Amino acid sequence: MTKFNSRRREKWGVVVVELAKALFFVQAARDRVSAVHSRNVASHLVRHMKKKFKEVLFND
Repeated sequence: MTKFNSRRREKWGVVVVELAKALFFVQAARDRVSAVHSRNVASHLVRHMKKKFKEVLFND
């Protein structure tokens, strides 16, 4: 049971790091380019994050 929990915690750690990176990139995109483009970048990142969530949480 503890092994499973620590593994799950590890996975959530990865997810949190990925989210932080995504937020950083969205912020950087907003600073650099137009609102329309940053919205495109944000939606691309959301799609990427959904894929990443599935990989991290459901693949062992």
